[in-house]
Amino acid sequence: MQTQPVIEGWRGMAVRMGLQEPIVRGVTASIAVGTALYLAKLPASAFRANGETKPYYRLSTAADATSKHFLLIPLAVGAGVFLCT
Repeated sequence: MQTQPVIEGWRGMAVRMGLQEPIVRGVTASIAVGTALYLAKLPASAFRANGETKPYYRLSTAADATSKHFLLIPLAVGAGVFLCT
């Protein structure tokens, strides 16, 4: 009779789901956090009244450019997950 492998802990579950490499976990975390923030429209200062994202002030000369760009938080989370797992 064949025995099935036992999955132990969160690392075992991550490997089972295809998240065995740190870079894959980092990208997955970035996408998940970015999607959640976009749906919640957070940070609010990064969005215009019509729902568009404002440009980053170092890359744009627009009058409503912001220093709190939408992608900064997801990129920081992804980098943290990549470095710490």
